[in-house]
Amino acid sequence: MDYVISIALLKLRNSFGIALSKIITNAFVLLAIAILMILLQKTKLKKFFSAIAISATLIISEALKFIIKRPRPPTAITTKVTYSMPSSHAAVAFSLVPLAFKINKKCGTAMLITAIAIAFSRLYQGMHYLSDVVVGALIGMAISYLTLYLERKLRSK
Repeated sequence: MDYVISIALLKLRNSFGIALSKIITNAFVLLAIAILMILLQKTKLKKFFSAIAISATLIISEALKFIIKRPRPPTAITTKVTYSMPSSHAAVAFSLVPLAFKINKKCGTAMLITAIAIAFSRLYQGMHYLSDVVVGALIGMAISYLTLYLERKLRSK
């Protein structure tokens, strides 16, 4: 299934779509959004735990790449030898979703749409299989929800 989706998206690729998807997944754009999510949190404790969630997500997803060592799809638009599983872009983007919903519903909805766009762009670029993106998204959200839970527990003491 992963391979079939990769090939289908390869047939849809064009220069405009590739350029747009590179902008969407630019590391500086994702970093700026992550910093904004931290700064918009209401308390210092929430800011701290948000930073922990984002950092832990990136560290864990990158570490898993070197444990799993799944090669990128043959459709990837890169010459670098890097690994595919899980998608760190998707992991970090989706870790921001619960944090954004803590700010307010509109912010959360906007971040969810942004995270989906980032995940899709990784597929469109051929950099990941669908399962890489799904696993990355689940890792990001799980870590974020865990840190929000820990922050709530610490605050209630």
